[in-house]
Amino acid sequence: MSLEQNTHHQIQLLALHGFTGCGLDFAALQTGSIAQWHCPDLPGHLSQTQRKDCSPQATLNYLLEHAQKLNRPRVLLGYSMGARAALQLMAHQLDSWDALILISGNPGLSDPVERTFRQQNDLQMARRIETIGLSNFLTEWQAIPIIQTQKNIPADILEPMQSNRLKHEASGLAMSLLQFGVAACPDLWHLIPTIHCPTLSITGSKDPKYVQIADKMQQLNAQVQVVTVDAVGHTPHLEAIDRCKPIIENFLQKIVTGKSHWSNGSNT
Repeated sequence: MSLEQNTHHQIQLLALHGFTGCGLDFAALQTGSIAQWHCPDLPGHLSQTQRKDCSPQATLNYLLEHAQKLNRPRVLLGYSMGARAALQLMAHQLDSWDALILISGNPGLSDPVERTFRQQNDLQMARRIETIGLSNFLTEWQAIPIIQTQKNIPADILEPMQSNRLKHEASGLAMSLLQFGVAACPDLWHLIPTIHCPTLSITGSKDPKYVQIADKMQQLNAQVQVVTVDAVGHTPHLEAIDRCKPIIENFLQKIVTGKSHWSNGSNT
């Protein structure tokens, strides 16, 4: 049977959430999708709080367990922290994925000065979580500029997200920051030119740092298809789910039909 004849749930999609998130954050994107979504909690988060090792290698091993259960065609999707995890998995399974979707993704820090600054910042933040407790930390964290725009996520999506965040444990989030923050993860910019599967990068126009990162990835690899979503920030897939869900589904449909190339630099 051809892919065109059996599109519903034909694609297996592994979706990786961001810091303080969980697999359930993708629930609204799954409804009516042509893909079957697999959305594990990452180490240190929710059901995986008891995983005491959140390091890049431990995270990779954990994801390899999930990946080996998926039939092809399969698509890898990662948001923010999850995009770091997705790129690490891609680096070890370059020929095993049929497409890649990065949402507000950063391949890593190449500047040692910036890496040292982020290490210090993440250490302070991890200590802050343990000192003031989960609820107070989340209040502070959600007030920082890159996260503030999440208040624009529709209430029916945001409320369960907030409820799930409060189910985390401070120790788990602290471990995730220390062991899997961007400064703790390897620099994978060298990977970008080697990715040969269709790749979609989605960012929000109010998140200029990540728009620049997406543009840089496209410069390194013409296979990277860039979409900048107007008037939203770091969480475009949820802040503007009405616009992002069709972008993702159209991309998946093109994977199914083999028409994965479209014009780059799209805005919506």
